[in-house]
Amino acid sequence: MEQRLDSRYLRADAFERAGAIALAAAGLGLGIFLTAWGISSFWHYTPPEIVVRVANPEVHVVQDRPLTISQDKPVVLAQPDPLKVEHGVKAERAPNLPIDPRSESDRRTASGDVIRREVTVFSQVQHDGGIVVTGWNYRDGSGGTPVSQFCYYTSRNQDQSSRRVDLAVDGVRRQQIGSELVPDIEGAVSKCQWWQS
Repeated sequence: MEQRLDSRYLRADAFERAGAIALAAAGLGLGIFLTAWGISSFWHYTPPEIVVRVANPEVHVVQDRPLTISQDKPVVLAQPDPLKVEHGVKAERAPNLPIDPRSESDRRTASGDVIRREVTVFSQVQHDGGIVVTGWNYRDGSGGTPVSQFCYYTSRNQDQSSRRVDLAVDGVRRQQIGSELVPDIEGAVSKCQWWQS
């Protein structure tokens, strides 16, 4: 009686192939490890010696007595007097400002445009976390009665920007000012500093 072998059963399946690959990889890794361990047992790496030289060594100053500073006059720290504008007082040119001796026709740019000088005097009063600012506009620096006046409330926002709300112009209150924009609107308008002759 003759027996035949079925070749299907002689081939390796996927599991057996994976096991063989893993065994070969482990053998290769063990061989590399033993080779490296063997080489390190008779040969040691020594890094080259590094020599550092300081080009400019520290300088030590030795003095025989302590350092003293002397002055011939005492030091005086003082702030200048603030500018004060009172009601009913005629604004005048400050004595230390130079007066331009040129005539109106001489006050021109190189291209021939007329140079106009206007002056604004500001007054500030604190109001509920902000400031009420009044401005008097003068035609030039000679003083007298202002040609126009304005008043506004300004305060800082949380992002450090500022918000300005106009309250009045030339003594006339602006309408439609919301209480969310200006706290105590009547109190803010009463703090406007209008010119009185």
